[in-house]
Amino acid sequence: MQSTCGAVTGALMVIGGIKGYASFEDDFAKQEIKRLTRLFLERFAKVKSSLSCRELVGYDFAAKDTTDPALIEKAHLEICPSLVELAVQIVEELLGYTK
Repeated sequence: MQSTCGAVTGALMVIGGIKGYASFEDDFAKQEIKRLTRLFLERFAKVKSSLSCRELVGYDFAAKDTTDPALIEKAHLEICPSLVELAVQIVEELLGYTK
C-alpha cells in the first residue's frame, strides 16, 4: 500500500523490542518508548521530509502506469537501502549504540 516506509516501521519495532515493557502498569517504560518513537519519527522526517513510502521512493507502485519492473528494482536497489541505513543510524543514536 506504500503507506509508512518499511524502514520506519522496522525501526519502531526494534525500539519496542529493546525498550519494551512486561507490564501495562510500567508507566516509565511506556513513556520512554513514546519518547524514543517521537524522536525517531522527527529525526527521520527532518532528514527525508516524509515518512511515506510513496513519497520517499517517488513512485506509486499500485498505479497501473508505474508497475514497470525497472522502477521497482531502482527503488529496492537504490532508494530503499539508504532509507534502511538512515533508520539504523537513528536507532543506534537513540539507544546509545553509536561508537
